[in-house]
Amino acid sequence: MAILILIILSVTLTNTVSAEDQLTNLSESHPRDGWPNFFTKIKKGKEVRIAFIGGSITVQPGWRPKTLNYFRNKYPETKFTEINAAITGTNSYLGVSRLKRDVLDHHPDLVFIEFAVNDKNGEFSKNTFEGMVRKILAHNITTDICFVYTATVHQIEHLLKGKYQPSARQMELVAEHYRIPTIHLAVNVARLLQEGKLDFVAPFSANGSGQIDNKIAFSPDGAHPYVETGHQLYFEAIERSLPKIEDASTAPKTKTPAALDKNHWQDVKLVSLDAVHLSPEWKKLSPQSNNIAKQFLTRMPAIWLAEQPHASMEFTFHGTAIGLYGVKGPDIGQFLVQIDDQKPFSTTFFYVSSNPYNHYLKSLRIADNLTAGEHTVKIKIDPNPIDKVAMFANRNVPITHSDVFEKQNVYIGDIILKGELVENGQKNE
Repeated sequence: MAILILIILSVTLTNTVSAEDQLTNLSESHPRDGWPNFFTKIKKGKEVRIAFIGGSITVQPGWRPKTLNYFRNKYPETKFTEINAAITGTNSYLGVSRLKRDVLDHHPDLVFIEFAVNDKNGEFSKNTFEGMVRKILAHNITTDICFVYTATVHQIEHLLKGKYQPSARQMELVAEHYRIPTIHLAVNVARLLQEGKLDFVAPFSANGSGQIDNKIAFSPDGAHPYVETGHQLYFEAIERSLPKIEDASTAPKTKTPAALDKNHWQDVKLVSLDAVHLSPEWKKLSPQSNNIAKQFLTRMPAIWLAEQPHASMEFTFHGTAIGLYGVKGPDIGQFLVQIDDQKPFSTTFFYVSSNPYNHYLKSLRIADNLTAGEHTVKIKIDPNPIDKVAMFANRNVPITHSDVFEKQNVYIGDIILKGELVENGQKNE
């Protein structure tokens, strides 16, 4: 890690972006058309609802609550309500899929979107970001939006060269098209790193100052900032940017602009397993008696469990893409998927994480570019177990109780569908 930091520090921080990127220069903020509805509502003293959707950096008690408290302190006469829709380890693919349930159904006035760290899908990410924007504007054209970018120790290299990291470049294309304000929270972090005033990966000082050898300790792991130091720097970027966004606020949008890319994901949705045919082996878990169902109740209202190899499900949909939204953890097995007459393939929600005993929400992309039309999907539990102990050994992750890993369970809450479920020969609108 020390070698990586030295390499990064040797790069000169500039403000130029190559012409082929077709982007504006790297900047801490691009106010564009601002948040006209948000600030108007504040001035009228009405309740303002702010949504935050993103990954684990937004889950942390850092830039998100600091930003919310800033608004509450600056505008004490306004009631601010938080819609916290962040989920650890998730990206914009799941974000656009769950946006309606976790954000739009709560009627936000402003939506912060943070997926620059977890998105690594290039052109596909641009389509999911655009899908989120179009979903928001279709739900309520007066809802304002802000893209915020964070960075890992590996992504900071791009900033030191005066460029956005690849995921943020995709978001910038969408933001420019829809005139959405953007804030890069890590631009000043990169500058401090280049000046030798910050260590991106460092232990937190024993005296609680957040500094070692007169350098700011930014994060313990190269990704998740310390609340007292890294997240404070992230928040200060927002604080500096907000007056610019307010000054730039223009007339509110009256209609959604034409699409940037016809392959955007506006029409993706979550479909509960309640709507498809399940074999009797599937069990619907009760939050009153099952800890996993209770843990994820606010994000996944219904979770189905399959423990036996004979468990299966089948459904037909009209569309172009299919995925699944379920749970990963130590007791997870794999399952077989067959689409139409194609050869079945095996996949799983299982993942070797740094904390092998916890359960987390996870999405699976099953197929993204199917021919438009009807498709039949069959899923059944794979009788072949995953050799999890070997997988953990290969990743040097120690485990002490192997019995929990012997289980081969499958937890699924929703189908991710770009299209419409077909029921009795009719599209289920």
